[in-house]
Amino acid sequence: MKKLVPLALLALATSVCVSAQQQTQSQSLGDVARQQKSTDKAHKVWTNDDFPDRPPTADTATSSDAAATDATAATADTGKDAAAGKDAKADSKDAKKPDTVDEQKKIDEEWKGKLDAQKQRIADLQREYDLNERELKLAQTTYYADAGNKLRDQKDFLDKDKASREKLDTLKQQISDEQTKLTDMQDKAHKAGANKAYD
Repeated sequence: MKKLVPLALLALATSVCVSAQQQTQSQSLGDVARQQKSTDKAHKVWTNDDFPDRPPTADTATSSDAAATDATAATADTGKDAAAGKDAKADSKDAKKPDTVDEQKKIDEEWKGKLDAQKQRIADLQREYDLNERELKLAQTTYYADAGNKLRDQKDFLDKDKASREKLDTLKQQISDEQTKLTDMQDKAHKAGANKAYD
């Protein structure tokens, strides 16, 4: 029995040393995760910039071919012909600019008037909404301040209160509709070429 105890202690010490050595040799979970993450490929992130605004059509394909042939023909021309063509194009662009500025002013003024009128409609509706809301609060304050009033005119007050709340809901819906209409008008103005400063 005396020989068995030291042997058991020796076996226990050996097993502890072996298990400790195995733990130090194996990688930690964090190291394994880092290694796995570094081996993963980066995924492609697609954005709107990766896609064309409009799909190409047959017309644009033929026009781009024609533009390419025009460009090669222009480089084949002599220097005098190319210079004369550039001068003619520059003169035609200069002639169109004053017309486009006048047209731009006309478009800007037209849309500015429409947008200002719509904004005024919204402001008028908002003012009416605020006025009705104040009247409702004043009526409620007056009603609840007088106990006798509560007993005498309860049905009349409730009817007026309900009508006022319905009117406020209607006005709120009208304001929302007019704001949507304003946003649509602003989009149409931008598409028509109006200056965004008039929004």
